[in-house]
Amino acid sequence: MFLVALTVFQLSLLQPGPQYSADPVNVQLYPCNSNNPWKSRQLWELVSASNGSFHLRLQSSPQNMGYIQMQLPVPMSSNAGDGYNVIVGNKFSQALPFSYDASAGTLEVVNMKVDGEQVCLASDWSGSHGCLPNVYVVKCSSIHEKWQLNMTSLKHNCVDNFTETCLANTTAFISSTTSNDLSKNVLNAPSSQCLDVGSGGSAGNLGFKFTLAQAAPLPQQAFFSSNYSSWGGSVVVAPNSSTGENVSHMFLAVFADHAGLSQWTSKSEIMHATADSPAGPFRAKEIVVSPFAHNPEVIRANDGTYLIFSIGKETLLASKSPNGPWESQSFTSCNNPAPFQLPNRDEFYCMCHNGPNPSHWGSSVGLVWAPTWKGPWTAMRNNTDDLLDGGTLLFAHPVEDPFVWSTPDGRVHMVSHAFRMGMVNRTVAGSGNAFGGYATAPSPFGPWKFQETQVAYDNVVHFNNGSTAYLDRRERPKLLLDDDGVPQYLYNGVCPNGTHESGPSDPGGHCYTLVQKIDSIN
Repeated sequence: MFLVALTVFQLSLLQPGPQYSADPVNVQLYPCNSNNPWKSRQLWELVSASNGSFHLRLQSSPQNMGYIQMQLPVPMSSNAGDGYNVIVGNKFSQALPFSYDASAGTLEVVNMKVDGEQVCLASDWSGSHGCLPNVYVVKCSSIHEKWQLNMTSLKHNCVDNFTETCLANTTAFISSTTSNDLSKNVLNAPSSQCLDVGSGGSAGNLGFKFTLAQAAPLPQQAFFSSNYSSWGGSVVVAPNSSTGENVSHMFLAVFADHAGLSQWTSKSEIMHATADSPAGPFRAKEIVVSPFAHNPEVIRANDGTYLIFSIGKETLLASKSPNGPWESQSFTSCNNPAPFQLPNRDEFYCMCHNGPNPSHWGSSVGLVWAPTWKGPWTAMRNNTDDLLDGGTLLFAHPVEDPFVWSTPDGRVHMVSHAFRMGMVNRTVAGSGNAFGGYATAPSPFGPWKFQETQVAYDNVVHFNNGSTAYLDRRERPKLLLDDDGVPQYLYNGVCPNGTHESGPSDPGGHCYTLVQKIDSIN
Protein backbone atom coordinates (compact mmCIF):
# COMPACT_ATOMS: atom_id res chain seq x y z
CA MET A 1 0.00 0.00 0.00
CA PHE A 2 3.05 2.22 -0.23
CA LEU A 3 4.56 4.13 -3.12
CA VAL A 4 6.23 1.02 -4.54
CA ALA A 5 2.77 -0.13 -5.66
CA LEU A 6 2.80 2.50 -8.42
CA THR A 7 3.05 1.15 -11.93
CA VAL A 8 1.97 4.01 -14.21
CA PHE A 9 4.11 7.04 -15.10
CA GLN A 10 3.07 10.13 -16.96
CA LEU A 11 5.12 13.20 -17.81
CA SER A 12 3.72 16.35 -16.21
CA LEU A 13 3.85 19.38 -18.51
CA LEU A 14 2.32 21.67 -15.90
CA GLN A 15 3.93 25.03 -15.31
CA PRO A 16 4.85 26.55 -11.93
CA GLY A 17 1.99 28.63 -10.59
CA PRO A 18 1.82 32.04 -8.93
CA GLN A 19 3.69 32.93 -5.76
CA TYR A 20 1.85 33.13 -2.43
CA SER A 21 2.23 34.86 0.88
CA ALA A 22 3.23 33.09 4.07
CA ASP A 23 -0.43 32.54 4.90
CA PRO A 24 -1.67 28.98 4.29
CA VAL A 25 -3.51 28.48 1.02
CA ASN A 26 -6.45 26.27 0.16
CA VAL A 27 -5.94 23.02 -1.80
CA GLN A 28 -8.41 22.28 -4.58
CA LEU A 29 -8.79 20.68 -8.01
CA TYR A 30 -8.40 22.30 -11.42
CA PRO A 31 -8.71 20.99 -14.98
CA CYS A 32 -5.39 19.35 -15.88
CA ASN A 33 -5.00 20.72 -19.39
CA SER A 34 -2.48 23.47 -19.99
CA ASN A 35 -4.73 25.44 -22.35
CA ASN A 36 -6.56 28.66 -21.53
CA PRO A 37 -7.73 29.55 -19.00
CA TRP A 38 -5.59 27.16 -16.92
CA LYS A 39 -2.07 28.05 -18.03
CA SER A 40 -0.34 28.04 -14.66
CA ARG A 41 -0.55 24.87 -12.59
CA GLN A 42 1.49 23.96 -9.58
CA LEU A 43 4.27 21.37 -9.64
CA TRP A 44 4.34 19.01 -6.65
CA GLU A 45 7.17 16.83 -5.42
CA LEU A 46 7.10 13.69 -3.34
CA VAL A 47 9.39 13.88 -0.32
CA SER A 48 10.20 10.72 1.61
CA ALA A 49 8.94 10.66 5.18
CA SER A 50 8.96 7.98 7.85
CA ASN A 51 7.61 4.41 7.63
CA GLY A 52 7.88 4.34 3.86
CA SER A 53 5.40 7.18 3.47
CA PHE A 54 5.82 10.48 1.64
CA HIS A 55 4.86 14.13 1.90
CA LEU A 56 3.40 16.25 -0.89
CA ARG A 57 4.90 19.71 -1.15
CA LEU A 58 5.00 22.47 -3.74
CA GLN A 59 8.16 22.43 -5.80
CA SER A 60 8.22 26.21 -6.17
CA SER A 61 7.48 28.48 -3.24
CA PRO A 62 7.98 32.16 -2.37
CA GLN A 63 11.42 33.45 -1.54
CA ASN A 64 12.50 33.07 2.10
CA MET A 65 9.41 30.99 2.85
CA GLY A 66 10.84 27.53 2.39
CA TYR A 67 8.79 24.63 1.15
CA ILE A 68 5.08 24.51 1.81
CA GLN A 69 3.46 21.12 2.32
CA MET A 70 0.02 19.62 2.71
CA GLN A 71 -1.41 19.96 6.18
CA LEU A 72 -4.68 20.59 8.03
CA PRO A 73 -5.81 24.03 9.23
CA VAL A 74 -6.37 22.54 12.71
CA PRO A 75 -5.39 19.20 14.28
CA MET A 76 -7.68 16.31 13.42
CA SER A 77 -10.10 15.47 16.22
CA SER A 78 -12.04 12.30 16.96
CA ASN A 79 -15.11 13.83 15.33
CA ALA A 80 -14.29 14.62 11.71
CA GLY A 81 -17.86 15.29 10.70
CA ASP A 82 -17.89 15.72 6.94
CA GLY A 83 -14.11 15.97 6.88
CA TYR A 84 -11.34 18.51 7.18
CA ASN A 85 -10.08 20.82 4.45
CA VAL A 86 -6.52 20.35 3.27
CA ILE A 87 -4.23 23.37 2.96
CA VAL A 88 -0.57 23.99 2.21
CA GLY A 89 1.60 25.75 4.74
CA ASN A 90 5.15 25.83 6.08
CA LYS A 91 4.54 24.14 9.44
CA PHE A 92 6.58 20.97 8.96
CA SER A 93 5.28 19.42 12.17
CA GLN A 94 1.79 19.41 10.65
CA ALA A 95 2.74 18.00 7.23
CA LEU A 96 0.53 15.07 6.29
CA PRO A 97 2.31 11.75 5.56
CA PHE A 98 0.66 9.74 2.75
CA SER A 99 0.79 6.25 1.34
CA TYR A 100 -0.79 5.23 -1.93
CA ASP A 101 -3.06 2.23 -2.41
CA ALA A 102 -2.99 1.66 -6.17
CA SER A 103 -5.69 -1.03 -6.12
CA ALA A 104 -8.15 1.15 -4.19
CA GLY A 105 -7.07 4.37 -5.87
CA THR A 106 -6.75 6.20 -2.56
CA LEU A 107 -4.18 8.37 -0.85
CA GLU A 108 -4.25 7.35 2.81
CA VAL A 109 -2.98 9.55 5.61
CA VAL A 110 -0.54 7.45 7.60
CA ASN A 111 -1.31 6.93 11.31
CA MET A 112 -4.45 9.03 11.16
CA LYS A 113 -7.83 7.52 11.96
CA VAL A 114 -11.25 8.83 12.96
CA ASP A 115 -13.58 6.57 14.94
CA GLY A 116 -11.10 3.79 14.28
CA GLU A 117 -11.30 4.22 10.50
CA GLN A 118 -8.52 5.19 8.12
CA VAL A 119 -8.76 8.65 6.52
CA CYS A 120 -7.93 9.49 2.91
CA LEU A 121 -7.63 12.44 0.57
CA ALA A 122 -10.81 13.22 -1.37
CA SER A 123 -12.48 16.01 -3.34
CA ASP A 124 -15.95 17.46 -3.00
CA TRP A 125 -17.98 18.04 -6.14
CA SER A 126 -21.27 18.91 -4.46
CA GLY A 127 -19.80 21.61 -2.23
CA SER A 128 -18.00 23.33 -5.07
CA HIS A 129 -21.12 24.11 -7.11
CA GLY A 130 -19.33 23.37 -10.34
CA CYS A 131 -16.05 25.18 -9.91
CA LEU A 132 -12.71 24.27 -8.33
CA PRO A 133 -13.73 21.47 -5.93
CA ASN A 134 -12.18 21.50 -2.48
CA VAL A 135 -9.87 18.75 -1.24
CA TYR A 136 -10.55 17.13 2.14
CA VAL A 137 -9.32 14.48 4.52
CA VAL A 138 -12.27 12.16 5.11
CA LYS A 139 -12.99 8.58 6.12
CA CYS A 140 -11.81 6.32 3.30
CA SER A 141 -15.15 4.49 3.19
CA SER A 142 -16.93 7.71 2.20
CA ILE A 143 -14.87 8.31 -0.95
CA HIS A 144 -16.77 7.90 -4.20
CA GLU A 145 -13.97 8.88 -6.58
CA LYS A 146 -10.72 7.06 -7.26
CA TRP A 147 -7.47 8.99 -7.13
CA GLN A 148 -4.49 8.36 -9.39
CA LEU A 149 -0.94 9.46 -8.66
CA ASN A 150 1.15 10.12 -11.79
CA MET A 151 4.84 10.87 -11.52
CA THR A 152 8.11 11.15 -13.41
CA SER A 153 11.72 11.56 -12.40
CA LEU A 154 13.26 15.00 -12.60
CA LYS A 155 16.80 13.60 -12.71
CA HIS A 156 17.98 11.70 -15.77
CA ASN A 157 20.41 9.65 -13.70
CA CYS A 158 17.69 8.46 -11.36
CA VAL A 159 16.98 4.97 -12.67
CA ASP A 160 14.79 3.52 -9.97
CA ASN A 161 11.83 5.84 -9.44
CA PHE A 162 10.80 3.98 -6.32
CA THR A 163 13.91 4.45 -4.21
CA GLU A 164 13.92 7.02 -1.45
CA THR A 165 16.89 8.67 -3.11
CA CYS A 166 14.81 9.44 -6.17
CA LEU A 167 11.64 10.15 -4.28
CA ALA A 168 12.60 13.65 -3.25
CA ASN A 169 13.23 14.53 -6.89
CA THR A 170 9.92 13.38 -8.27
CA THR A 171 7.26 15.62 -9.78
CA ALA A 172 3.66 14.52 -9.40
CA PHE A 173 0.19 15.60 -10.12
CA ILE A 174 -2.92 13.96 -8.78
CA SER A 175 -6.08 13.41 -10.74
CA SER A 176 -9.46 12.34 -9.47
CA THR A 177 -11.51 10.04 -11.70
CA THR A 178 -14.57 7.87 -11.42
CA SER A 179 -14.97 4.89 -13.71
CA ASN A 180 -18.23 3.77 -15.31
CA ASP A 181 -20.23 6.71 -14.01
CA LEU A 182 -19.83 10.04 -15.80
CA SER A 183 -22.39 11.68 -13.50
CA LYS A 184 -19.90 11.40 -10.64
CA ASN A 185 -16.85 12.64 -12.51
CA VAL A 186 -15.39 15.78 -11.01
CA LEU A 187 -16.96 18.72 -12.82
CA ASN A 188 -18.90 16.16 -14.92
CA ALA A 189 -16.06 16.37 -17.41
CA PRO A 190 -14.25 13.54 -19.20
CA SER A 191 -10.81 15.05 -18.51
CA SER A 192 -8.99 14.55 -15.22
CA GLN A 193 -8.84 17.13 -12.47
CA CYS A 194 -5.42 18.05 -11.11
CA LEU A 195 -4.33 19.08 -7.65
CA ASP A 196 -3.41 22.73 -7.15
CA VAL A 197 -3.56 25.47 -4.53
CA GLY A 198 -5.27 28.79 -4.16
CA SER A 199 -7.39 30.48 -6.80
CA GLY A 200 -6.48 33.09 -9.33
CA GLY A 201 -6.47 36.20 -7.13
CA SER A 202 -6.16 34.30 -3.84
CA ALA A 203 -4.78 36.09 -0.82
CA GLY A 204 -4.45 35.12 2.81
CA ASN A 205 -6.12 36.94 5.69
CA LEU A 206 -6.84 40.51 4.58
CA GLY A 207 -8.11 41.41 8.04
CA PHE A 208 -11.76 41.73 7.15
CA LYS A 209 -14.45 40.21 9.36
CA PHE A 210 -17.70 41.66 10.66
CA THR A 211 -18.35 41.75 14.39
CA LEU A 212 -22.14 41.60 14.44
CA ALA A 213 -24.49 42.74 17.18
CA GLN A 214 -27.02 40.31 18.60
CA ALA A 215 -30.03 40.04 16.31
CA ALA A 216 -33.66 40.71 17.10
CA PRO A 217 -35.56 37.42 17.46
CA LEU A 218 -38.39 36.29 15.23
CA PRO A 219 -40.80 37.74 14.31
CA GLN A 220 -39.14 41.14 14.90
CA GLN A 221 -36.58 40.48 12.19
CA ALA A 222 -36.08 42.62 9.08
CA PHE A 223 -38.83 40.84 7.18
CA PHE A 224 -40.55 37.78 8.61
CA SER A 225 -44.13 37.20 7.48
CA SER A 226 -46.77 34.53 7.85
CA ASN A 227 -47.81 35.29 4.27
CA TYR A 228 -44.46 35.36 2.51
CA SER A 229 -41.12 33.62 2.43
CA SER A 230 -38.44 36.11 1.44
CA TRP A 231 -34.85 35.95 0.26
CA GLY A 232 -32.90 39.05 1.16
CA GLY A 233 -33.44 42.77 0.72
CA SER A 234 -31.62 45.98 -0.16
CA VAL A 235 -32.17 49.19 1.82
CA VAL A 236 -31.92 52.93 1.20
CA VAL A 237 -32.80 55.66 3.69
CA ALA A 238 -34.63 58.78 2.46
CA PRO A 239 -36.51 61.63 4.19
CA ASN A 240 -40.29 61.60 4.25
CA SER A 241 -41.47 64.30 1.84
CA SER A 242 -44.06 65.56 4.37
CA THR A 243 -42.39 65.26 7.78
CA GLY A 244 -38.71 65.28 6.81
CA GLU A 245 -38.06 62.26 9.06
CA ASN A 246 -35.94 59.48 7.66
CA VAL A 247 -37.70 56.37 6.35
CA SER A 248 -35.92 53.11 5.57
CA HIS A 249 -37.01 51.58 2.26
CA MET A 250 -36.34 47.91 1.57
CA PHE A 251 -36.71 46.24 -1.82
CA LEU A 252 -36.74 42.49 -1.34
CA ALA A 253 -37.47 39.22 -3.11
CA VAL A 254 -40.66 37.53 -1.86
CA PHE A 255 -42.54 34.55 -3.25
CA ALA A 256 -46.13 34.86 -4.45
CA ASP A 257 -48.99 32.47 -3.63
CA HIS A 258 -47.46 31.32 -0.33
CA ALA A 259 -44.63 29.68 -2.27
CA GLY A 260 -41.20 29.05 -0.84
CA LEU A 261 -37.60 29.42 -1.94
CA SER A 262 -37.78 26.17 -3.89
CA GLN A 263 -40.10 27.94 -6.39
CA TRP A 264 -38.02 31.07 -6.78
CA THR A 265 -37.67 30.74 -10.57
CA SER A 266 -41.43 31.08 -11.10
CA LYS A 267 -42.85 32.81 -7.99
CA SER A 268 -40.28 35.44 -7.04
CA GLU A 269 -41.39 39.09 -7.16
CA ILE A 270 -40.01 42.39 -5.87
CA MET A 271 -41.70 43.97 -2.87
CA HIS A 272 -41.30 47.49 -1.45
CA ALA A 273 -41.41 47.57 2.36
CA THR A 274 -40.72 50.40 4.81
CA ALA A 275 -39.61 50.83 8.42
CA ASP A 276 -38.77 53.61 10.84
CA SER A 277 -35.28 52.17 11.33
CA PRO A 278 -32.82 50.23 9.13
CA ALA A 279 -33.11 47.44 11.72
CA GLY A 280 -36.79 46.97 10.85
CA PRO A 281 -39.13 45.25 11.13
CA PHE A 282 -40.18 46.27 7.62
CA ARG A 283 -43.84 46.43 6.65
CA ALA A 284 -45.04 45.46 3.19
CA LYS A 285 -46.13 48.44 1.10
CA GLU A 286 -46.60 47.22 -2.48
CA ILE A 287 -45.33 44.82 -5.13
CA VAL A 288 -43.07 46.71 -7.52
CA VAL A 289 -42.49 43.90 -10.06
CA SER A 290 -44.60 40.74 -10.27
CA PRO A 291 -43.07 37.34 -11.13
CA PHE A 292 -40.56 36.74 -12.40
CA ALA A 293 -38.26 39.26 -10.68
CA HIS A 294 -35.51 38.40 -8.20
CA ASN A 295 -32.52 39.62 -6.20
CA PRO A 296 -33.17 43.38 -6.27
CA GLU A 297 -30.57 45.91 -5.24
CA VAL A 298 -31.50 49.55 -4.81
CA ILE A 299 -28.97 52.36 -5.05
CA ARG A 300 -29.17 56.14 -5.10
CA ALA A 301 -26.98 57.34 -7.97
CA ASN A 302 -24.73 60.38 -7.62
CA ASP A 303 -27.24 62.38 -9.71
CA GLY A 304 -30.00 61.62 -7.14
CA THR A 305 -31.84 58.99 -9.19
CA TYR A 306 -33.00 55.86 -7.38
CA LEU A 307 -32.22 52.68 -9.32
CA ILE A 308 -33.31 49.08 -8.80
CA PHE A 309 -31.12 46.45 -10.47
CA SER A 310 -32.44 42.88 -10.53
CA ILE A 311 -32.82 39.74 -12.61
CA GLY A 312 -36.05 38.84 -14.38
CA LYS A 313 -38.39 40.79 -16.58
CA GLU A 314 -37.39 44.29 -15.34
CA THR A 315 -33.60 44.36 -14.92
CA LEU A 316 -33.26 48.12 -14.33
CA LEU A 317 -35.84 50.55 -12.95
CA ALA A 318 -35.37 54.29 -12.29
CA SER A 319 -37.29 56.82 -10.20
CA LYS A 320 -36.82 60.21 -8.56
CA SER A 321 -38.24 58.77 -5.33
CA PRO A 322 -37.97 55.40 -3.54
CA ASN A 323 -41.79 55.51 -3.54
CA GLY A 324 -41.86 55.50 -7.35
CA PRO A 325 -43.23 55.67 -9.95
CA TRP A 326 -40.61 53.42 -11.56
CA GLU A 327 -39.66 53.51 -15.23
CA SER A 328 -38.02 50.61 -17.08
CA GLN A 329 -34.50 51.28 -18.43
CA SER A 330 -32.18 49.51 -20.84
CA PHE A 331 -29.53 47.29 -19.22
CA THR A 332 -27.23 44.44 -20.22
CA SER A 333 -26.87 40.75 -19.34
CA CYS A 334 -25.84 40.59 -15.69
CA ASN A 335 -26.73 37.83 -13.22
CA ASN A 336 -27.24 38.93 -9.60
CA PRO A 337 -26.13 42.51 -10.31
CA ALA A 338 -24.20 44.54 -7.74
CA PRO A 339 -24.22 48.23 -8.82
CA PHE A 340 -21.93 50.91 -7.41
CA GLN A 341 -20.36 54.28 -8.18
CA LEU A 342 -17.23 56.07 -7.06
CA PRO A 343 -17.76 59.40 -5.24
CA ASN A 344 -18.33 62.43 -7.47
CA ARG A 345 -18.11 60.39 -10.68
CA ASP A 346 -20.66 59.71 -13.41
CA GLU A 347 -19.34 56.26 -14.37
CA PHE A 348 -21.41 53.31 -13.22
CA TYR A 349 -20.12 49.84 -12.42
CA CYS A 350 -21.96 46.59 -11.87
CA MET A 351 -20.54 43.27 -10.71
CA CYS A 352 -22.24 40.19 -12.16
CA HIS A 353 -22.18 36.64 -10.93
CA ASN A 354 -20.35 34.56 -13.60
CA GLY A 355 -19.42 37.71 -15.44
CA PRO A 356 -21.27 38.20 -18.71
CA ASN A 357 -21.29 34.42 -19.34
CA PRO A 358 -24.14 32.70 -17.44
CA SER A 359 -22.87 29.21 -18.37
CA HIS A 360 -20.47 29.06 -15.42
CA TRP A 361 -22.93 29.13 -12.54
CA GLY A 362 -21.08 28.95 -9.25
CA SER A 363 -17.84 30.36 -10.55
CA SER A 364 -17.06 33.95 -9.67
CA VAL A 365 -17.90 37.54 -10.60
CA GLY A 366 -17.20 39.79 -13.55
CA LEU A 367 -17.68 43.49 -14.22
CA VAL A 368 -19.73 45.58 -16.63
CA TRP A 369 -19.50 49.36 -16.64
CA ALA A 370 -20.92 52.41 -18.42
CA PRO A 371 -20.24 56.17 -18.68
CA THR A 372 -23.53 56.72 -16.80
CA TRP A 373 -26.27 54.43 -15.51
CA LYS A 374 -28.05 54.98 -18.82
CA GLY A 375 -25.30 53.05 -20.63
CA PRO A 376 -23.94 51.85 -22.97
CA TRP A 377 -22.62 48.92 -20.91
CA THR A 378 -19.28 47.21 -21.63
CA ALA A 379 -17.90 43.97 -20.19
CA MET A 380 -14.45 44.30 -18.63
CA ARG A 381 -11.59 41.99 -19.56
CA ASN A 382 -8.39 41.64 -17.56
CA ASN A 383 -4.95 40.26 -18.31
CA THR A 384 -5.04 37.38 -15.84
CA ASP A 385 -4.46 34.07 -17.62
CA ASP A 386 -5.63 31.97 -14.66
CA LEU A 387 -9.31 32.88 -14.70
CA LEU A 388 -12.41 31.46 -16.33
CA ASP A 389 -13.76 32.76 -19.64
CA GLY A 390 -10.39 34.07 -20.76
CA GLY A 391 -10.25 36.90 -18.25
CA THR A 392 -13.83 38.10 -17.75
CA LEU A 393 -13.82 37.07 -14.09
CA LEU A 394 -12.11 39.09 -11.37
CA PHE A 395 -10.82 36.13 -9.35
CA ALA A 396 -11.31 32.38 -9.48
CA HIS A 397 -12.80 31.61 -6.08
CA PRO A 398 -16.41 30.40 -6.54
CA VAL A 399 -18.82 32.99 -5.13
CA GLU A 400 -22.18 34.54 -5.99
CA ASP A 401 -24.38 37.41 -4.79
CA PRO A 402 -21.74 40.17 -4.74
CA PHE A 403 -22.27 43.49 -2.97
CA VAL A 404 -19.70 46.19 -3.78
CA TRP A 405 -18.85 49.59 -2.32
CA SER A 406 -16.00 52.10 -2.30
CA THR A 407 -14.28 53.93 0.57
CA PRO A 408 -12.72 57.41 0.75
CA ASP A 409 -9.23 55.95 0.29
CA GLY A 410 -10.27 54.95 -3.22
CA ARG A 411 -10.38 51.20 -2.61
CA VAL A 412 -13.26 49.03 -3.75
CA HIS A 413 -14.62 46.26 -1.51
CA MET A 414 -16.85 43.26 -2.09
CA VAL A 415 -18.74 40.86 0.16
CA SER A 416 -20.39 37.83 -1.38
CA HIS A 417 -21.92 34.47 -0.67
CA ALA A 418 -18.93 32.10 -0.72
CA PHE A 419 -19.79 28.58 -1.84
CA ARG A 420 -16.86 27.03 -0.03
CA MET A 421 -14.11 28.48 2.14
CA GLY A 422 -11.01 26.33 2.27
CA MET A 423 -9.95 27.45 5.72
CA VAL A 424 -13.34 26.81 7.34
CA ASN A 425 -13.78 23.32 8.76
CA ARG A 426 -16.74 21.39 7.46
CA THR A 427 -17.53 20.40 11.04
CA VAL A 428 -19.02 23.86 11.72
CA ALA A 429 -22.69 23.43 12.63
CA GLY A 430 -25.04 23.96 9.74
CA SER A 431 -24.13 24.24 6.09
CA GLY A 432 -20.60 24.55 4.80
CA ASN A 433 -21.81 27.14 2.30
CA ALA A 434 -23.50 29.66 4.62
CA PHE A 435 -20.49 31.98 4.75
CA GLY A 436 -19.55 35.43 3.49
CA GLY A 437 -16.50 36.00 1.33
CA TYR A 438 -14.51 39.22 1.00
CA ALA A 439 -12.38 40.69 -1.79
CA THR A 440 -10.82 44.08 -2.41
CA ALA A 441 -9.04 46.03 -5.15
CA PRO A 442 -7.50 49.49 -5.64
CA SER A 443 -10.02 50.19 -8.42
CA PRO A 444 -13.08 48.51 -9.95
CA PHE A 445 -10.80 47.06 -12.64
CA GLY A 446 -8.52 45.39 -10.11
CA PRO A 447 -6.27 43.67 -9.47
CA TRP A 448 -8.68 41.90 -7.11
CA LYS A 449 -7.58 39.86 -4.10
CA PHE A 450 -9.91 37.32 -2.51
CA GLN A 451 -9.55 36.65 1.24
CA GLU A 452 -9.05 32.90 1.32
CA THR A 453 -8.28 32.29 4.99
CA GLN A 454 -11.07 34.10 6.83
CA VAL A 455 -14.80 34.56 6.36
CA ALA A 456 -16.49 37.95 6.50
CA TYR A 457 -19.34 36.37 8.48
CA ASP A 458 -20.43 32.84 9.31
CA ASN A 459 -23.66 30.88 9.75
CA VAL A 460 -24.05 31.35 13.52
CA VAL A 461 -26.52 34.04 14.67
CA HIS A 462 -26.87 35.04 18.33
CA PHE A 463 -30.23 36.63 19.17
CA ASN A 464 -30.78 39.16 21.95
CA ASN A 465 -33.20 36.78 23.73
CA GLY A 466 -30.32 34.42 24.44
CA SER A 467 -31.03 31.90 21.68
CA THR A 468 -28.65 30.88 18.89
CA ALA A 469 -29.39 29.77 15.32
CA TYR A 470 -27.15 27.73 13.03
CA LEU A 471 -28.26 28.75 9.58
CA ASP A 472 -28.58 26.17 6.85
CA ARG A 473 -28.34 28.88 4.21
CA ARG A 474 -27.15 32.48 4.49
CA GLU A 475 -26.90 34.25 1.14
CA ARG A 476 -27.71 37.49 -0.71
CA PRO A 477 -25.55 39.80 1.46
CA LYS A 478 -26.50 43.48 1.20
CA LEU A 479 -25.05 46.33 3.27
CA LEU A 480 -26.35 49.70 4.38
CA LEU A 481 -23.46 52.19 4.46
CA ASP A 482 -23.04 55.51 6.24
CA ASP A 483 -22.01 58.69 4.41
CA ASP A 484 -18.33 57.72 4.67
CA GLY A 485 -18.87 54.32 3.09
CA VAL A 486 -18.63 52.41 6.37
CA PRO A 487 -20.96 49.36 6.58
CA GLN A 488 -23.61 49.75 9.29
CA TYR A 489 -26.08 46.88 8.72
CA LEU A 490 -25.82 43.45 7.09
CA TYR A 491 -28.92 41.95 5.42
CA ASN A 492 -29.15 38.32 4.26
CA GLY A 493 -31.65 35.86 2.92
CA VAL A 494 -31.49 32.98 5.43
CA CYS A 495 -32.91 29.53 6.11
CA PRO A 496 -32.59 28.15 9.67
CA ASN A 497 -30.93 24.78 10.12
CA GLY A 498 -33.25 21.99 9.03
CA THR A 499 -35.80 24.37 7.52
CA HIS A 500 -37.68 23.25 4.45
CA GLU A 501 -38.03 25.65 1.53
CA SER A 502 -41.70 25.02 0.73
CA GLY A 503 -43.15 28.25 2.09
CA PRO A 504 -44.60 29.99 5.19
CA SER A 505 -47.09 27.18 5.83
CA ASP A 506 -44.27 24.71 6.49
CA PRO A 507 -44.45 23.72 10.20
CA GLY A 508 -40.67 23.53 10.26
CA GLY A 509 -40.35 27.25 9.53
CA HIS A 510 -39.45 29.14 6.37
CA CYS A 511 -36.76 31.34 4.86
CA TYR A 512 -36.77 35.04 5.71
CA THR A 513 -34.70 38.22 5.55
CA LEU A 514 -32.28 38.75 8.43
CA VAL A 515 -30.62 41.97 9.57
CA GLN A 516 -27.76 42.47 12.02
CA LYS A 517 -26.09 45.70 13.02
CA ILE A 518 -22.35 45.77 12.33
CA ASP A 519 -20.48 46.72 15.49
CA SER A 520 -17.01 46.72 13.93
CA ILE A 521 -14.82 45.31 11.17
CA ASN A 522 -11.59 43.58 12.14
